[in-house]
Amino acid sequence: MKNRLTILFMYSLPLLGGSMFFGAAAFAQQWATYTTANTPYLANAGFSDVRCIAFDANGNKWVGFSNGLAKFAGSSWNSYSDSLDQAQTVCMTFFGGDLWVSTCHLQKYDGTDWPFVSPNSNADCISSLATDNHAQIWVGTDAGLSVLRTNGVWNTYLSTQSSTNFPSDAITYVAADHSGNVWVAFNSQDGLVKMNGNSGNGIYISNTLYSLFPYGFGATSIAIDRSGNVWAGSDGSGVVQIHDTNVSVSTPMTVYSVETNAQFISDAIVTTAVDSVGNVWVGTSDNGAAYWDGKAWTIFNAANSPLPNNKVNAITVDAAGLVWLCTAGGLAEFTPPAASVAGDNGSNPLFALDQNYPNPFTVATSIGYSIPQREHVSLKIYDALGREVTTLRDGDMDGGSYSVPFDGSTLKQDGVYFSVLRAGGLQNARAMQLLR
Repeated sequence: MKNRLTILFMYSLPLLGGSMFFGAAAFAQQWATYTTANTPYLANAGFSDVRCIAFDANGNKWVGFSNGLAKFAGSSWNSYSDSLDQAQTVCMTFFGGDLWVSTCHLQKYDGTDWPFVSPNSNADCISSLATDNHAQIWVGTDAGLSVLRTNGVWNTYLSTQSSTNFPSDAITYVAADHSGNVWVAFNSQDGLVKMNGNSGNGIYISNTLYSLFPYGFGATSIAIDRSGNVWAGSDGSGVVQIHDTNVSVSTPMTVYSVETNAQFISDAIVTTAVDSVGNVWVGTSDNGAAYWDGKAWTIFNAANSPLPNNKVNAITVDAAGLVWLCTAGGLAEFTPPAASVAGDNGSNPLFALDQNYPNPFTVATSIGYSIPQREHVSLKIYDALGREVTTLRDGDMDGGSYSVPFDGSTLKQDGVYFSVLRAGGLQNARAMQLLR
């Protein structure tokens, strides 16, 4: 059983090569939540603190909890906790058709057996798993970085090897980019290393060497966006975007934090991810999650959205483009706004709804849009429950670009709202964040 909140009107719209029919509430996005309050299996099993999730080739969800592991197949749940040597699931991924799971110790499931895997005999705990585009799996441990090469041999990289430039062997996170590099995060405040996945040669990135990099940055997660930019979250310095992965002293970096922007979600970043639309997501330990669309951050928390809990342990995107948020109070499934309509601007590049500016906004904001020819235009605002708040435009308009002011002073509460543009059989929606 799931609790699904959709925000749209009745439309059957293309979605990533297929189609999805939205019922009486559906326009730009939808939520589904799985908690002990609405899912009897989770209540009976005592599963609430979701730590990670992975997806198999059949679309089944494997959900790791602080006290077990379960497979979610459509409407049924099955526990695999007894197969693990410890209750807590740290991380997991699919590789070579098998499910690799860390409970600190590493096991893999081939559909029948759960053998242990030992990438490094000195490692006491496996903290991170990542696969690359060369059919290799990288394993971050408390005793270095290991990789299973295509010839079946494990290689391990340590701080004692000068070529790695590792500041320590205590690794917290690993991510592989599309250029054959592996990005490695370390415990405490030890910065990052960009390592060549073939040679093992690393470049150490810290405030000591790169003045734009935050001082004392302890990375907790790493994500690579469509342009190859690296987004590294930290446990106290927000998130840093590294714009040029050919790292040099002059490499441009952007820091998003409470210090640089008082309206940023939080400096305590636990997880980062990039969705199918290209939005960059961050999850925090204290204030929910947010995504960056290239112009503004849209924030979701337990007060302004169906998010089950403000502690977000992991964010993962499945093959259908759905964003899954693993929280301390349950699992949430989110459809990115641009994935819910027929393309980012309908199917016509001249039909466009711009992100409101400023966003977030305190009172007033402006909404820009374009239509290719004379059409009947509807521009409305909805709240997070899909209820109409106001109509900004409703009538025939000539083709062109327009900007409409919106006064949010009459809105009763802060949170996420949606601007929805409809014209000529097309529609588009944008999330807006009101913060007063």
